[in-house]
Amino acid sequence: MTLRENLLLFDGFLYRQQLSTEQRVSSAWLMANWSRAKRMPSLKSILSKLKKRKPKTKDEIKKAKEDFQRMAENMTKDLNIKPQE
Repeated sequence: MTLRENLLLFDGFLYRQQLSTEQRVSSAWLMANWSRAKRMPSLKSILSKLKKRKPKTKDEIKKAKEDFQRMAENMTKDLNIKPQE
Protein backbone atom coordinates (compact mmCIF):
# COMPACT_ATOMS: atom_id res chain seq x y z
CA MET A 1 0.00 0.00 0.00
CA THR A 2 1.13 3.50 -0.72
CA LEU A 3 1.42 6.22 1.86
CA ARG A 4 -1.74 7.90 0.53
CA GLU A 5 -3.72 4.67 0.79
CA ASN A 6 -2.50 4.16 4.35
CA LEU A 7 -3.54 7.71 5.24
CA LEU A 8 -7.02 7.13 3.78
CA LEU A 9 -7.29 3.88 5.74
CA PHE A 10 -6.21 5.63 8.93
CA ASP A 11 -8.68 8.48 8.37
CA GLY A 12 -11.49 5.95 8.00
CA PHE A 13 -10.43 4.21 11.21
CA LEU A 14 -10.38 7.50 13.12
CA TYR A 15 -13.82 8.39 11.77
CA ARG A 16 -15.26 5.05 12.95
CA GLN A 17 -13.64 5.52 16.37
CA GLN A 18 -15.15 9.00 16.66
CA LEU A 19 -18.63 7.68 15.80
CA SER A 20 -18.23 4.91 18.35
CA THR A 21 -17.16 7.38 21.05
CA GLU A 22 -20.08 9.68 20.27
CA GLN A 23 -22.48 6.75 20.50
CA ARG A 24 -21.10 5.68 23.89
CA VAL A 25 -21.28 9.24 25.25
CA SER A 26 -24.85 9.62 23.99
CA SER A 27 -25.85 6.33 25.63
CA ALA A 28 -24.27 7.33 28.94
CA TRP A 29 -25.98 10.72 28.84
CA LEU A 30 -29.37 9.14 28.10
CA MET A 31 -28.98 6.61 30.92
CA ALA A 32 -28.04 9.35 33.40
CA ASN A 33 -30.84 11.61 32.19
CA TRP A 34 -33.48 8.88 32.31
CA SER A 35 -32.36 7.70 35.75
CA ARG A 36 -33.31 11.14 37.08
CA ALA A 37 -36.61 11.31 35.22
CA LYS A 38 -39.71 11.38 37.40
CA ARG A 39 -41.81 9.61 34.80
CA MET A 40 -40.32 7.40 32.11
CA PRO A 41 -41.87 7.63 28.65
CA SER A 42 -43.14 4.34 27.26
CA LEU A 43 -40.76 2.31 25.18
CA LYS A 44 -43.29 2.27 22.34
CA SER A 45 -43.36 6.08 22.17
CA ILE A 46 -39.56 6.29 22.20
CA LEU A 47 -39.14 3.69 19.45
CA SER A 48 -41.84 5.27 17.29
CA LYS A 49 -39.90 8.55 17.27
CA LEU A 50 -36.80 6.96 15.76
CA LYS A 51 -36.25 7.79 12.13
CA LYS A 52 -37.48 5.12 9.82
CA ARG A 53 -35.64 4.70 6.57
CA LYS A 54 -37.84 5.49 3.62
CA PRO A 55 -37.50 3.30 0.54
CA LYS A 56 -35.47 5.02 -2.13
CA THR A 57 -36.94 5.90 -5.48
CA LYS A 58 -35.33 4.83 -8.73
CA ASP A 59 -34.06 8.38 -9.27
CA GLU A 60 -32.42 8.45 -5.81
CA ILE A 61 -30.74 5.11 -6.46
CA LYS A 62 -29.50 6.30 -9.86
CA LYS A 63 -28.15 9.55 -8.33
CA ALA A 64 -26.40 7.62 -5.53
CA LYS A 65 -24.73 5.33 -8.09
CA GLU A 66 -23.60 8.32 -10.15
CA ASP A 67 -22.22 10.05 -7.05
CA PHE A 68 -20.34 6.89 -6.07
CA GLN A 69 -18.93 6.51 -9.58
CA ARG A 70 -17.77 10.15 -9.58
CA MET A 71 -16.16 9.69 -6.17
CA ALA A 72 -14.41 6.49 -7.30
CA GLU A 73 -13.07 8.23 -10.42
CA ASN A 74 -11.71 11.11 -8.34
CA MET A 75 -10.05 8.69 -5.92
CA THR A 76 -8.44 6.67 -8.69
CA LYS A 77 -7.15 9.91 -10.27
CA ASP A 78 -5.59 10.97 -6.96
CA LEU A 79 -4.02 7.57 -6.41
CA ASN A 80 -3.00 7.01 -10.05
CA ILE A 81 -4.92 3.73 -10.22
CA LYS A 82 -6.66 2.46 -13.33
CA PRO A 83 -10.38 1.93 -12.64
CA GLN A 84 -11.67 -1.63 -12.97
CA GLU A 85 -14.30 -2.25 -15.61
